[in-house]
Amino acid sequence: MPPGGVISGAVRRSTRASFRAGESGFTLIELLVYMLLSLVVLTIAGGLLINSLITQRTVADSAESTNSGQLVARAVTAAVRDAAVVRAVSGDPAILLVQVVDDARATPPTAHCEAFLVGSGEVRTTRYAGGSAPADDASVAAWLISAAGATDSWSLLATGAQPHIGGGIPAPVFTSSAPDAAAIVLDVANGDGVTVLIDTAAASRQPALTGVTPTCF
Repeated sequence: MPPGGVISGAVRRSTRASFRAGESGFTLIELLVYMLLSLVVLTIAGGLLINSLITQRTVADSAESTNSGQLVARAVTAAVRDAAVVRAVSGDPAILLVQVVDDARATPPTAHCEAFLVGSGEVRTTRYAGGSAPADDASVAAWLISAAGATDSWSLLATGAQPHIGGGIPAPVFTSSAPDAAAIVLDVANGDGVTVLIDTAAASRQPALTGVTPTCF
């Protein structure tokens, strides 16, 4: 065999070996790059997923608090708008007594008595038999329980309810600017600490009535 042939064959074998080595090295580097890129992509995707779940949870918690707050606000304003008279009772628990007109055209006009109570983190409501409530606000809760039964038997409107703190001072939950008007200011939070402020007022839409029965307070 010519010497040139030996040299040519050796060169070809050396070239193939070099190519295999280069090919092997390139594949390993490429694999490492792919792994790093995959890790980056997975990290970004995981972060986006976690943020999305946190956002969804926050929105759900906020919606839960908002729904509870809206339920309380609607119940109170609906009762006040149909009221002949109301009485806001300060203290703990905070109480709103409402004489709700059933038939303004009857002689005498007829009504029923409703109460809203905020205490122990709950907002509850009930109907109760009429009567003369104590003039002293501190005695109204005991009188109301005797008339309507224990508060745990009342309808539960919301939990996580607390007086709103403004300027470091708890605001009165219920206030009454007129015999037939009332306002409610209240914080309602869910179990995860998302709080919604209820701050609304309503006035009666009933005509001026006298002799409405029963007397509610």
